[in-house]
Amino acid sequence: MLIGRMPINQELYNMVKKIEDDTSGAVPPKVEEGKEKVVMITEKKLAEILKNVEAGFASQIEELKKDNRILYEAADKTLLGKVLNKDKKSMGMSVMLSTLDGKVIVGWRTVVDIVEKNANGVWQEKQVMEIKLEDDKTVEHPYNKFTDIIAANRINAKVLSRSVDEDENVTYKVKADNGKEYSISATFVN
Repeated sequence: MLIGRMPINQELYNMVKKIEDDTSGAVPPKVEEGKEKVVMITEKKLAEILKNVEAGFASQIEELKKDNRILYEAADKTLLGKVLNKDKKSMGMSVMLSTLDGKVIVGWRTVVDIVEKNANGVWQEKQVMEIKLEDDKTVEHPYNKFTDIIAANRINAKVLSRSVDEDENVTYKVKADNGKEYSISATFVN
């Protein structure tokens, strides 16, 4: 017989049922010193206790899943890829890919990086980034606009596989939420 989800033997069940049905007012037997105390509870109360315990575990599991997701999103993907590759474990990892005009950004590089003092002694910077899109087109933007672009529109992608070259550069093969697959360096994911 099952009470809640806990198996119980028939003899114990009959004893509990007899105590529940007993209206004679008899006092339960005394527990000898040094022996474990046996507590009798109703089936309804046991089911309530088990339900509360199960709800507590479900809540803890949800919190752990949330913490796990946060850690994966915040992790240094290059380092994480190296660790996972070394341990040969797959953790069902996902990454975020930046997009620009509906196209996934697969890479970027600095094309202009000038930092100098002007004639008045004030430091000035001119930084321009070249962004490579999934269709091999490139666009250039000033660094401050570039940082806004890569943080603004992002899509989730599930890591299908990862590879590490001789210089320990990690490349992911991912399938994005848009249904397309990309090979992208760990440097260019969230």
